[in-house]
Amino acid sequence: MFRIETRGQIVEFLLHYKLKKICEIGVFRGDYLLHMLQSNPTECIAVDSWKQENVKKWWKISTAKQVYRIFMNRIRGMKNVKVIKGDSVQVSLLFQDEYFDFVYIDADHSFEGCLNDLVHWTPKVRIGGWVAGHDYDAKTTNSVNLAVHHFMKFNKNNMKNFFVTKEPYTRSFFFQRIR
Repeated sequence: MFRIETRGQIVEFLLHYKLKKICEIGVFRGDYLLHMLQSNPTECIAVDSWKQENVKKWWKISTAKQVYRIFMNRIRGMKNVKVIKGDSVQVSLLFQDEYFDFVYIDADHSFEGCLNDLVHWTPKVRIGGWVAGHDYDAKTTNSVNLAVHHFMKFNKNNMKNFFVTKEPYTRSFFFQRIR
């Protein structure tokens, strides 16, 4: 099985598995989305709420509006990118099950938020496709870890090939959907 060591190798991962319909949940300024776009997907959905409280909590940028403008300017002219502003769970309802090849979750990092994204977005990935997410840290019991382990406990027969990248911090988790 092909694995990546760091999330910076995502382009190689997407190309290796021929993942062409991709989605990122929690885009913010679009740094990682722009990196994934180097794999030349046929379709890329960018989902974020761009809520003010999220911006002030994590970043030293004055307004969510400013972050949204930065992102929109960065993707201007990219015809394969569609931006959907809204609550990630509500946005998931816009897509039929098994629509995507790959979904990357980096939105609400609370236990409930991460678990809700896993529950609602995993079915949107085709059988054989991949789900991944950011800020998993195998050395701690942060809320992302707890949500991922809780989800896996109740869905272990629906996934395989779980792995975690090897950055010293803010790792990414990956698993392949099989049911």
